Amino acid sequence: MRAKTLSTTLAAFAVLAASGPAWASNYDGMLALFFTFYLVLPWSALHLVVFAFLALFDRYRSHKLARWHSTIAAVGPVIGLFAALIDYRDAEFLWLAIGVNTLLLALALLPMGMHAVHRRRAARRAVAAAASAPP
Repeated sequence: MRAKTLSTTLAAFAVLAASGPAWASNYDGMLALFFTFYLVLPWSALHLVVFAFLALFDRYRSHKLARWHSTIAAVGPVIGLFAALIDYRDAEFLWLAIGVNTLLLALALLPMGMHAVHRRRAARRAVAAAASAPP
């Protein structure tokens, strides 16, 4: 039994060693791929979770908080854009990386949009309060 297992294992390693040249790969664009799909996407997912909690508790009335949150969330996609421009495999991969990072950069600006919504609502409430106040 042990000899069969050993011979099967050796045969598997021999097949893997024989197919070694097929493992050769072109690693151009791996830095951009790594940044885009393994660092920037989780960074943006974390940003969206934090955004949902802060929006749920109505914290984007503060312009300072919205600006800081957008700035911190935009760091990942900006680095991903630079990595895509520096290290890319081909034109299709470059446009994919640029598109994904641009979309994630747009998502990073959601806190500023939420602050603008709160500012408009406050302005409408002020106008409505002024209109309903007795002369």
